Amino acid sequence: MMGAFIIPVLMTLLVLALIPKGNAIYVDMDGTLYKWNTNATVEDTHKPGFFENSTPDRKTVAATKLLVFLGFDVRILSAAYDETAIEEKKRALKKCGLSNIPAVFVKYGDRKGDYVDEKGSVLLDDYTKNLREWGGTPIKYYNGVNGTRGTYCGASVSYEMSPVKIAATIAKIANKT
Repeated sequence: MMGAFIIPVLMTLLVLALIPKGNAIYVDMDGTLYKWNTNATVEDTHKPGFFENSTPDRKTVAATKLLVFLGFDVRILSAAYDETAIEEKKRALKKCGLSNIPAVFVKYGDRKGDYVDEKGSVLLDDYTKNLREWGGTPIKYYNGVNGTRGTYCGASVSYEMSPVKIAATIAKIANKT
């Protein structure tokens, strides 16, 4: 029974390993690598510990680690209010084993593409506004609480997918750019 699961996973990993690597893949944190607390108020997000104690989304964390393992140029791209939020986010990344990935923190409200070279790059994000503004290739992450208005029509991955399927989908899209 276990072999029936392991063989397709290993085959997918083999195929992924053979895919040529493209440009940078930027991954958002809030609502993508970390589950968004739908009960949180704006005031809550400014309280000490909010970001550091966020719950990792195990599937996107695992998919991100898999992309790094396979040699993709993966980077974190996340908005932050201030230096305290940045430091908390760095500690959160360390807790889930992602501190080895370069991270760029954008001033909250600023356009993410103004901080990095977005041309030819991929952005995995849960927020449609960020994806619409992105000058590269956007990929929406449907996390179970977003996507209720149906305003995004483009490439996507979902929390319902396995980490391997998420990584494979991102890799395939990244290599088309």
